[in-house]
Amino acid sequence: MNLDTIISQLRTHATVFGGRVGGAARFELLPETANLVVPAAYVIPLDDRPHDRMALNNIRQGIVDAFAVIVAIDNRPDERGQSASTSAVDSIRAALWAALLGFQPTVDYQGIDYQGGTIIDLDRSRLWYQYEFGAYFEIA
Repeated sequence: MNLDTIISQLRTHATVFGGRVGGAARFELLPETANLVVPAAYVIPLDDRPHDRMALNNIRQGIVDAFAVIVAIDNRPDERGQSASTSAVDSIRAALWAALLGFQPTVDYQGIDYQGGTIIDLDRSRLWYQYEFGAYFEIA
């Protein structure tokens, strides 16, 4: 999946970020290099998840192409992460759902669905939360 399409969709429809949406290859690179004002979102690729072939006499196979939206949230008011994780995580998740659920990145894909989320890092200034999404398509 072309993640530039996802980034563009978020910049346009997830106004909570004020256009502060970028991309990265992996999360490990973000805490040291991310310089967008928070809240900010970074789209990264995840694994694709193939399904079994649909028939033995052809190559039709379904795949869920997955990606994550990693969000940096201001954690300075509460270093334990309570305020960031209780209100901001929920409101940002709702904004991501509104922008992405059902969106078709191209005609080859079915609509994007939500696959879960988790806190991935926390420091004195930022809480990092990963929201995972995927979209199904077929190799034919």
